[in-house]
Amino acid sequence: MTTTDPGQFKVCIIEDEENIRELYRIKLEGEHYQVFTAKDGLEGLELLKKVSPNIALIDLMMPNMTGYELMEKMKTDPQLRNIPIIILTNFDDTESINKTSHFNAEFYLVKAQYSPIDVARIVKEVLDSKHDFLI
Repeated sequence: MTTTDPGQFKVCIIEDEENIRELYRIKLEGEHYQVFTAKDGLEGLELLKKVSPNIALIDLMMPNMTGYELMEKMKTDPQLRNIPIIILTNFDDTESINKTSHFNAEFYLVKAQYSPIDVARIVKEVLDSKHDFLI
């Protein structure tokens, strides 16, 4: 497996809960990623278009535009459709998991089951696996 330099990668965190968003931001910046955040799906969509990140961490339930709606827009936008997605949610039910299956997310993570350290490791794993396609 290839090891990447985190500093070359941009990560977008789209999460409405400020404390959670900040925990992930601090951890990922500590790993030397360039981190950009948005507090809802609508702001997230604008951020994704502006930043063109290498990966996006997306919550499902947010105001103004849900994560489902955001990922649907990403799927149909040529600029955004190839951005790897990690879903971060509190929903651990079959219906939510099935509802996201057609978005081709790299991971579906239930926040309570993964620490920021785990999330940073998974971000690195995804970026390492896609290294040749992302730079």
